[in-house]
Amino acid sequence: QQMRQVDKLIDTGDFFVTKTEDHQVFCCPRADAMPEQIVLPDFSRIGDVRDIAAAIAYPYGFDYKHLNDNCMAVSAWADMNGAVTVVPADAAPQADSWTDVVQLCITLDYLLGLKSDGTVVSTGLYGKKAPDLSGWTDICYLDSFAGVSAGVKTDGTVAFDGSFDYSEYYTIK
Repeated sequence: QQMRQVDKLIDTGDFFVTKTEDHQVFCCPRADAMPEQIVLPDFSRIGDVRDIAAAIAYPYGFDYKHLNDNCMAVSAWADMNGAVTVVPADAAPQADSWTDVVQLCITLDYLLGLKSDGTVVSTGLYGKKAPDLSGWTDICYLDSFAGVSAGVKTDGTVAFDGSFDYSEYYTIK
C-alpha cells in the first residue's frame, strides 16, 4: 500500500531514501553496504518536502580508488516553499540561500537545484568545484552523475555539461 504512494526512490549504495506523494520522507540503511561512520538524518522531523536528493560524499581528500574512506551521507531537500536545507550543514552552506527550488540532484562533488523559472543553481560539496550552469534556462528536468550534468529543456532538447573518464579508475574489459 505505501509503496504505491512513493514518488521518488534514491539508492545511494549505502542507504535508501523514499519520498511519498504526500511529501513525507523515509530513510533506511542497506544492511549489505552501510559503512559504520555514516549517520543518517532524522527525516521524521523535516515536515513536507517538495524534493529530496541524497548521496555519499567524500569531504576529506576524495580518492575514487578508496570509496569507503571518509565517506559521509549528504542529504538536501527543498521544502514546499522552495527553500533548501542540507545535512550536514557544512557540506554545502551556500544552498541555504537558495529559494524557489523545485528539484534537486546531488553527486559525489556537488549539488544542483532547478528553480521554478527553469534556471539552475549549483554549489560544490565541502568546497569542491561545481559546474557553472547559470546560463541554463527553460529547464524542466535536471540530473547529474559523477561530474556530468544534463538538463531537459521544455522543448525536449538536452543541455549537457561535463565529462568523466572512468578508465582512470577502473579497467573495463
